[in-house]
Amino acid sequence: MKFELLDKFIAQKEKASQAAAELARREQEAYQEYLSLKTQYEQLLQKSVLEGKDATKELDKLSEQIEKAKKAYERRQQERAIFSTNNPFLKEITSEDVVRAWNEEFIPEFRKQVFDDVLKNLLRAKYEYAKAVQAYHDAVAEFERMRQEARSELGDGYYYKFRGIELNTVDQQERYFITRRDLYYFDNKEFPQSLKYVKEEDLK
Repeated sequence: MKFELLDKFIAQKEKASQAAAELARREQEAYQEYLSLKTQYEQLLQKSVLEGKDATKELDKLSEQIEKAKKAYERRQQERAIFSTNNPFLKEITSEDVVRAWNEEFIPEFRKQVFDDVLKNLLRAKYEYAKAVQAYHDAVAEFERMRQEARSELGDGYYYKFRGIELNTVDQQERYFITRRDLYYFDNKEFPQSLKYVKEEDLK
């Protein structure tokens, strides 16, 4: 599944970023033009003074250009400031729209298409595990009744010669029961090590 509104929101942000970058570029360009004309003016003024040449006409022309460049730069600054506070690209889909769509549309659809089946499988597995554990205890109890009957018939001399069937070792219990160690792996979103060597064909 895809959260499509987020993709649209990201595309919208990219457009806004591109537009902002273009305005910043234009502002920087206007600023560089303004600085360049100022530098030309200062160099020409210094040259005219040091060489004793009259550059009034050229200086007046540069002054006009500097004034125009300054106004152009200030306008570019204003444009970028207005865009930053009223970015039109960020008004089509707001952050609130994304959150609302997530909570009211995406979550119910994700539950329906994916999560409900996952939860049903978990509940089914838990139920089947509980039944299997109960069946294990029932089988052990039945076995113990039969062992007790055999012991009674043969007498005390043979009491300890009848072996049991219950899972007594740690390895046996870890293989067949869900243990604290398994829960540790579940909590860490890892597959339990106790099932590492169990293959699906072993379960058929």
